[in-house]
Amino acid sequence: MTLKMAREQQLSLNPGKISGACGRLLCCLAYELTTYRESQQQLPPPGTTLRTGKGVLTVTRTEIYQEAVVAPG
Repeated sequence: MTLKMAREQQLSLNPGKISGACGRLLCCLAYELTTYRESQQQLPPPGTTLRTGKGVLTVTRTEIYQEAVVAPG
């Protein structure tokens, strides 16, 4: 388990915020990394244009845990 996993999952590098329920630093990151990667692959990356009922929008950011994209418009 490394800080690289925390960065990939876009988590704060503050030790108080990345401690698991068991109190161990980074204990859950390896377990969650696979799920995070799978969810990330299902969402369009930033810069992708999407056709919606409101017209064409460009994805500016993805919210992996909410499985959502942000496209101002």
